[in-house]
Amino acid sequence: MGDGKTKEEALDNLKDAIGIQVEASLKYDNPRNLFKPADGRFFAMFAAGTDVTVGAVHLEFDSVVIDDAEVREYIESDANCDAIPTR
Repeated sequence: MGDGKTKEEALDNLKDAIGIQVEASLKYDNPRNLFKPADGRFFAMFAAGTDVTVGAVHLEFDSVVIDDAEVREYIESDANCDAIPTR
């Protein structure tokens, strides 16, 4: 998940988060970390979001290349807060 004051800042933060996760997975030889599903509330937020086309995501680490990602914007409001499960 990337968060920011602008769509561009949120996308940059998302790329940083993905990069940190990939780098740590490679460094500690833990590929299972790359395929661990996110908490269900993030899937609900993604489903409630709208498509965003601010830029492409391209990350490359050793033998791992990420060229394409589906990105959506989610803005929390009273209308959709009730639909998002929390812990």
